[in-house]
Amino acid sequence: MVLALIMIMGAIAIPTLRSSRRTYHLGQSSTTIAGAVQAARYQAIMTGCPQTITIPQTNAAFSNTTYQLVKQKPNTANPPVCAADTTDTIPWSTSNDVSLTAAVTMQFNPNGLMQVTAGTLPMVLSNTYTTNTITVSGAGNVKTTSP
Repeated sequence: MVLALIMIMGAIAIPTLRSSRRTYHLGQSSTTIAGAVQAARYQAIMTGCPQTITIPQTNAAFSNTTYQLVKQKPNTANPPVCAADTTDTIPWSTSNDVSLTAAVTMQFNPNGLMQVTAGTLPMVLSNTYTTNTITVSGAGNVKTTSP
């Protein structure tokens, strides 16, 4: 009797735990991407050089859950000229249950303004249960929404 009750409770709890885990992964991925976009903008303002961030499309067949941040910094010439410094490839998700519907490349200028150089906005992240939308304004303001 006790074993049957434990099995029934487990059958009810497992789908809830899976859903909670997927929701957590979606929220974590959205927060990571939004933070990376803001960091690229701040880096552009701080260095006075354009910064580019590329976030590739992901789905079940193609799971590249990293983004690339191409950093530039001024050199020592007079006047300083912006030159490529490093390219960082950074993971935005630690799981394979979150996908991004379309790739996007954004460039942030030293005045903080953003332009999309490839792909389209907004970015839509999803799992099998829900979606989050990340919008970035031309002024570089980042907003994440979920239904």
